[in-house]
Amino acid sequence: MTVIRVAASTAIRDIVAGSRAHGVVHAVFEHATYVTFAGGRLVAIVTRDGVHQPSAAVVPWTADRRPATPGVQAGAPVVAADGAISIAGVDFRPGRWWEPQPTVRHTERSTLANAAADIAGRLAPLDEDVAAACRELQDALADGDIDGSRRAARRLLGRGPGLTPFGDDVLAGCFGTTAALASALDDARSQAVSATTRATATHILDEVEDATTTISAGLLRDASRGALAQPVAHLLTAAAAGAPVAGAVAAVLRIGATSGAGLLHGCVLALDVLVDGRAEGHARMNERQLA
Repeated sequence: MTVIRVAASTAIRDIVAGSRAHGVVHAVFEHATYVTFAGGRLVAIVTRDGVHQPSAAVVPWTADRRPATPGVQAGAPVVAADGAISIAGVDFRPGRWWEPQPTVRHTERSTLANAAADIAGRLAPLDEDVAAACRELQDALADGDIDGSRRAARRLLGRGPGLTPFGDDVLAGCFGTTAALASALDDARSQAVSATTRATATHILDEVEDATTTISAGLLRDASRGALAQPVAHLLTAAAAGAPVAGAVAAVLRIGATSGAGLLHGCVLALDVLVDGRAEGHARMNERQLA
């Protein structure tokens, strides 16, 4: 048995340290191997230079120095037991842990408003159909309208091509941002927004299996718990602290072909709900982008 020490997200601690679990390799790419377990749980085994997804175990090499592991291929059985994830005679065993959730104890609406404006100004405008769905979602979340927010989220779910459709990325950014930052505002309105967002995410997660890709479904589950890709977590930490966000935005935009942009639009949508409420905030976002 070959043992490889990985830096693992605490989001997978229950899988690694829990009772014996069986999974399967879903897909293998240059920078990541995706594994699925029961209940749609997703684990990404990623290279050091890959995107550190919220439920990732990061190996100590870059993609161009990846060792030969011929048994690690799509369809291969996976076992999580005894503190490791085992695939084809290779044990991926955590040597250290990292947090996929931003650590934000307190922030101010004015700070988040400034960050939302800065992030939005660095994004290309949404096409009108997607923008309309975002406005509908924002209004419903602000109004506590769970049925309305569920309808709007359905318009985005699975929308677009690729491993993680653009609409899913918007939802992940929205769900994750609200989960990460609402409690840091610590008032009744932000908690109401958080409750509506959680309820919306719960409804959407009941539908993801038939509506989108396996990888995207797993990332939406992570986002609903506030667990985000590391570049997004870093961005939200900076935004809540009132720190410059230009570098963090650029890092998020490097995620996939369109995933980073979708995540950022979802972050801005959530920030606008927390700061302004209804969709005039998102309308201003589009105006800032076109300026």
